[in-house]
Amino acid sequence: MTKRNRKCQGSDRHSGSIWYSTTFGWAVAVVFPLTFLSIGAFCGYRSTTKDTGTEATTGSVIFMESWKNIENRRTYYIPVVAYWVGEQRFKCKGSNWSWLPPYKIGDRVPVRYRTNQPERGYINSPYELYYGPLVFFGFGLLTTIVIVIGRIKGRKADSRIANLPKTP
Repeated sequence: MTKRNRKCQGSDRHSGSIWYSTTFGWAVAVVFPLTFLSIGAFCGYRSTTKDTGTEATTGSVIFMESWKNIENRRTYYIPVVAYWVGEQRFKCKGSNWSWLPPYKIGDRVPVRYRTNQPERGYINSPYELYYGPLVFFGFGLLTTIVIVIGRIKGRKADSRIANLPKTP
């Protein structure tokens, strides 16, 4: 029996295979936050490169689409904006639902649309472009910090337990 197996044989903390528990724990600790960091980074990148091949114009909020959440009894809103390209009128929706509407009906908002497909427009504001990516990236960063601090504290606790005097 190796020293490592003897050390953990009677431990209440580790059940089953040590390799499985530490490897699975680290896999979850790495994959979970990396998923959120990757989604946030990808969406942020897409938001910054979205302007390629587009033209800017100004639109007006024509109404606020609403959705009622039964669980928390809140109503969520998303702006619908009308904008003109030449003689044609187009509509686009915001990208983030909010229970505190960021715009009022009649507000003028910056809009960008594809030059070859003017019906594909979007609201060009920091809230609309970066809110989602920042939430995902921030959550991934927060979970990374919590997991790293937890692992550091866990290692310190393991070293203190390993250095306890053996009882007869």
